[in-house]
Amino acid sequence: MQALARIRESLAFFKAFARPITILVAAYVIPLVLGDALYSHFYVPPDAARWKSWVPLAVGLFYRPFYHSCLIALLSSRETGRPFPAALWLSTSLRFWGRLVAIDMVTYLSILVAAGPAALLSAGFTAAGGQASQTFVFLASGLLVMAILLSLMIVARLSLASFFAVLEDRRLKDALKLSLLLTRPLAKEIMAGAAILYLALFTANLALGGVVALLDGNPVAAIVANLVLAVVAVIPLILFFRYYGIVKKEMPAAPLPPVEPG
Repeated sequence: MQALARIRESLAFFKAFARPITILVAAYVIPLVLGDALYSHFYVPPDAARWKSWVPLAVGLFYRPFYHSCLIALLSSRETGRPFPAALWLSTSLRFWGRLVAIDMVTYLSILVAAGPAALLSAGFTAAGGQASQTFVFLASGLLVMAILLSLMIVARLSLASFFAVLEDRRLKDALKLSLLLTRPLAKEIMAGAAILYLALFTANLALGGVVALLDGNPVAAIVANLVLAVVAVIPLILFFRYYGIVKKEMPAAPLPPVEPG
């Protein structure tokens, strides 16, 4: 299975360059984690837990692209041997932040439109399942699987847009077009690899959350757990970077849509 081979390549790449990846992620993530811990401890009232759970999602939506552009540039520099000094990190983040935020928003909105109805219907059938026949449970499971597959398909088809935006300075529209065009023959393979890695990250998240809970929410343990998750979360990005290299080498140059630099 090609997806497993690409995952092994991604893990080998991660292992080879774990130190610079960890340094870059730590430089961007530790201030955010510390700020969140201090804010939660000193400012957020105990009865704000309902809306507070949405804060990490909102922050991640706008902050993760800020350092993902640096990660993409770092991955490319390690593969090509070109230097990428820390002095360029901030300017790289600022330059491509807007485009990467837009790519993420297009991805999330596409998932919401394509998979949202199936997910909502699945939740409705699940709620009715306890009072009705097993048919409701079967339908709920089928709709949930459909929603997950649609989400993975969208992620796979748009997975290379950030690399075209950062490494080739493509405009938003052109980066999205190129990703949709060049991932078409590899979509199922990328979906399979992404599904395996996302499941592994979900499991790691649960395991680390359990460890932090056993330590009574120790703030140091929470910070370390968040940092570890942020570092290993780079592996799916490395997987997509491997596919970016594949399509650049193996796919024919034509017929590509005309593109202009950003």
